[in-house]
Amino acid sequence: MYQEIKVKSFRLENGFVFEEVTVGLHTFGKPNAAKSNIVWVCHGLTANSDVCEWWSGLFGEQRLFNPDQHFIVCINALGSCYGTSGPSQSERGQFALLDRFPMVTTRDQARLCEAVRIQFGIEQIYTLIGASLGGQQALEWAVEMPTAFKNLVLIATNARHSAWGIAFNESQRLAIQQDPTYGDGQLDGGLQGLAVARTIAMLSYRSYAGYVQTQSELSDDIVQDFRAASYQRHQGFKLAQRFDAYAYVALSRSMDSHNLARGRKSISEA
Repeated sequence: MYQEIKVKSFRLENGFVFEEVTVGLHTFGKPNAAKSNIVWVCHGLTANSDVCEWWSGLFGEQRLFNPDQHFIVCINALGSCYGTSGPSQSERGQFALLDRFPMVTTRDQARLCEAVRIQFGIEQIYTLIGASLGGQQALEWAVEMPTAFKNLVLIATNARHSAWGIAFNESQRLAIQQDPTYGDGQLDGGLQGLAVARTIAMLSYRSYAGYVQTQSELSDDIVQDFRAASYQRHQGFKLAQRFDAYAYVALSRSMDSHNLARGRKSISEA
């Protein structure tokens, strides 16, 4: 079930204060009497809170995490375009911030999750699952609130975002910013740049061997309109149909900020 809740006076690490944050989230199932069946998911960069839709192999009826047995929670990240306050949302009668949306760190993301946990009255989460950006967020949350989780499942993530990952993200942002409609004040600005950004991202999600195995030509006579080229265009088009360029910039910057050692001496100390 989709719902929205409000978090008042939410302060970011950089000092920016949201008078009110709208948090869009999905819940599935119900807490048991002891509230010991809570499964919380932190989604990846361009995913949303409907975890039973995009992760149907793991969440749903007759799956490992079944709403009949678990209370499943997933909130949309701060800065996304799926219900939680973000660059393209107008809040409390104010204009959308678009490219002026403040920097949100993964630590900020974790603290928003904590605010929602408190509102829900959840003492301990049985399993916290995070993938990619969501895994970074889950790590930050677990470091800040180590007794709040019984199990932690991390997928395709890190304790500190790498220089390699930051470089890929910056190249994607540069592609978006080269779109003349980005920053023009329109909510749908930058979509062509977003499509190009996604094609750059695909090179980091896939390997040389993966492209050779799945996108090689079956005929030696092909000289244009290659499968690999079509695949790249298709992936870019798909994302531009469902996502937002301003949210992509905001969330990729959030990913780049990730470093468990910041303010904690070292990663091992954290």
